Amino acid sequence: MDRDDVVKVSEVDCSDPGSPDLETVVLIMREGRTSLLFRVEKRLADVTEDDLDGVADRVWEMT
Repeated sequence: MDRDDVVKVSEVDCSDPGSPDLETVVLIMREGRTSLLFRVEKRLADVTEDDLDGVADRVWEMT
């Protein structure tokens, strides 16, 4: 990631059947590149470092 990249983490309602009521969304906005959005099917308070490591791995695979 670059210094100008923006990472936004939000907890949102999820209406998908079989999913938790709340999920965490990680949005990575990169200047001049397509933004990346990842979902962690957990409440924000329940997201672990391992969950975020998984997101980071997917980001690096896509760049």
